Amino acid sequence: MRSTDAGWALPVLSLDGRHEPSLVAHVREGARRELGIDATVLDCLHARTSESALTVDAVYSLEVSSSFLDLPDGWSWVGREELERLAMSFPEHRAPLVQHLAEAESGDIPERRPPWSRAGWHAEAVDWISSQVEILGYRRTGDIRQRKVWGLSAILEVPTDQGMLFFKEACRSPLFADEPAATSALAGLFPGMVPPPLAVEPQRRWMLLSDFGDDLLVRTPDIRVWEGAIESFARLQVESAAHLGRLLSSGCLDRRLHVMPAQIDGLMQDADALSGLDASEITRVRALAPDLKAMCARLGELAVPQTLVHGDLNAGNVALVDGRCVFFDWTDACVAHPFFDLVTLLIENPGHGERLPDVPSARERLIEAYLGEWSAYEPMDRLREAWALAEPLGWLHQAISYQYLLRSLEATWHSWSPAGFLRGMLRALSDA
Repeated sequence: MRSTDAGWALPVLSLDGRHEPSLVAHVREGARRELGIDATVLDCLHARTSESALTVDAVYSLEVSSSFLDLPDGWSWVGREELERLAMSFPEHRAPLVQHLAEAESGDIPERRPPWSRAGWHAEAVDWISSQVEILGYRRTGDIRQRKVWGLSAILEVPTDQGMLFFKEACRSPLFADEPAATSALAGLFPGMVPPPLAVEPQRRWMLLSDFGDDLLVRTPDIRVWEGAIESFARLQVESAAHLGRLLSSGCLDRRLHVMPAQIDGLMQDADALSGLDASEITRVRALAPDLKAMCARLGELAVPQTLVHGDLNAGNVALVDGRCVFFDWTDACVAHPFFDLVTLLIENPGHGERLPDVPSARERLIEAYLGEWSAYEPMDRLREAWALAEPLGWLHQAISYQYLLRSLEATWHSWSPAGFLRGMLRALSDA
């Protein structure tokens, strides 16, 4: 830290433009530029967003991989006991720093800390990646770089003479798929539509993927492209109905409609999962439990089969490659009612650049395009009835997923809560 007129402070990197705390490449680059050290980002200890000033204040812990004995002029090492006494220019940084240093002293790391936020993981991942690149006959053309680090996953970039490769490990939430196994199976079933892993380490659920293009659907305002994407995905789902056994045996979770009633009971009894709602909302949600179970039964009576569900289908998880759609990021892959995926595609999230094309009735056009691919099973009026049932249940499906994430992750990167999805469910029911 360094003493300033306002108090003691950490090294600071100031960045212009849009920033998400999970995108950490600039942190490592800044540490090299400002402090002359090679380091790996382990964790985000503190993140606060000021909506009024449109700023993000984040504090990171780093694992230093180079010698760092001589500090630049004006800087001092500060230990936990001293830190508790110092006047700080950012007092809100004190508590997360003290907790971090206490962990370092005791070696008592929380069980839910992900592997990539533990010392030594990055070096092991780099060794595995390097061996796989050699086996594949590729040649690395630069350093392996951190792209994204957060509670859900770690993604590394690997520059090679045959293009960029991407490494991924996802967290092990009880409702997350075995993503490498599921992605491998899906790539075999749907070649060209799901990117095949180049290498997999099954015990650690590591996988290496090639770069399948950066022209993401999120950057495409043409409604016709979106309609083509959702129609293409619906056809993939229709085809998947013939492969449910293989999907379930290859890492996809069983989240079919007959499973949901027991999950509804578990959600309604989970005070932590409902804590993001106010008292009146909790009362409304709990009172809906019998109706939601009846909706599951009614939806199951319609002829639309239960199929592969992406679980996080959104504009950022669809790429356009040579005019065809490639669907990726299968951490939430499961077998459930297919219409649940339409819910997440229609969520607008401008803060992440994900929004529907700015044309009249974009939402209705996408719904019609999607439902039209299921006309072999039911007439359009019955398909609309199925969507009216599936929309609130799709919001509920997401709330249950986030309930389990709450139990699985440390609350260091984000505050995970099912509340927003439960409110979406209430809105869908009130609009029906």
